[in-house]
Amino acid sequence: MKRNYLSVSALKAFAKSPNHYLAYVSEGGRKQTPAMLLGEMVHAAVLEPDEFHSRYQLTPENLDRRTKEGKETYHRLVQEANASGRKLVDFDAHVLATTVGAAVQASSHPICQMLPKMMTEQMVEGELQGVAFKGIIDAIDQTTIIEVKTTTDASAAAFTRDCAKYEYHLQAAAYLQLTSLKMDFAWIVVETVEPFNVAVYRPHPHSIEMAGAYLTDLIERWKDWDGSEGGYPEAMIQLPNWHPAMQLNKPFEWL
Repeated sequence: MKRNYLSVSALKAFAKSPNHYLAYVSEGGRKQTPAMLLGEMVHAAVLEPDEFHSRYQLTPENLDRRTKEGKETYHRLVQEANASGRKLVDFDAHVLATTVGAAVQASSHPICQMLPKMMTEQMVEGELQGVAFKGIIDAIDQTTIIEVKTTTDASAAAFTRDCAKYEYHLQAAAYLQLTSLKMDFAWIVVETVEPFNVAVYRPHPHSIEMAGAYLTDLIERWKDWDGSEGGYPEAMIQLPNWHPAMQLNKPFEWL
């Protein structure tokens, strides 16, 4: 069923199909995957490094849980983590998250240097097109919104593809509207593989305008939707122009 509010994630799911939205809403309490945990850890290491070690407990390197001793050690660590309110995390994931966090902290870019003085993980709520809308902004102050994104390739060309694939401009447009301020918006993009490059990018004004129009359209479509199940519409599929068959000068002649 439809919730009485929207978020960027919910709207992105609805853009795929009504069934994607319904699945997203019904799986609100879904189990956290290793990839989701790593993303959470990276954000903590980048945005709230002083609290990182109080949230996560490290599993010793090369702990063999197949042995009796390893099982006993792991069981003891689980009990310690639960008692202290921390999450027991894999050694490699812990090292990776702290390495990524250190890379951002070491960056001399002014945007990266702003993070320690900003409010982080801030809930923002408001109405867009008459619909309650919620979001969590990575970092914000009186002038700037910053979102942290991880990737294996932080080059401008690769991140442009990520922006299109994951609708980062849609998120930017929503957060800029919810804050109701003419703010600077920036992405801190950090690689999760060597050399752990850190890049800072800003959305092009025209792209934000178009993403804002797309945001409005999606919300209106969601408002008009009756909440019923629905998959993909029927379509005629054409080969893309880059396919070898489309490069031929003469089409096939049916007998």
